[in-house]
Amino acid sequence: MTSTSLREDVVGASGPPAAAMKRIVAALRAVFNFLVLNVVLVMACLPVVTVPLACQAATISLERWRAAGEDRVVREFIAALR
Repeated sequence: MTSTSLREDVVGASGPPAAAMKRIVAALRAVFNFLVLNVVLVMACLPVVTVPLACQAATISLERWRAAGEDRVVREFIAALR
């Protein structure tokens, strides 16, 4: 058995299905958005005075992401922080 035929047995001759790839990309995009938002939130909370404002901005950006599907959470966070 060659490595080519083994690969074809595992993922199929044409590669993984497009629907599976879309789900994987969507999951990775969601994880990335959460991680980036968390980093931005921690950076905004460094001055202790801004903790309530940063938490409110994070809540607003998450709500817009959930409701409207807005994928640019950092832009929404900064807009809500101002």
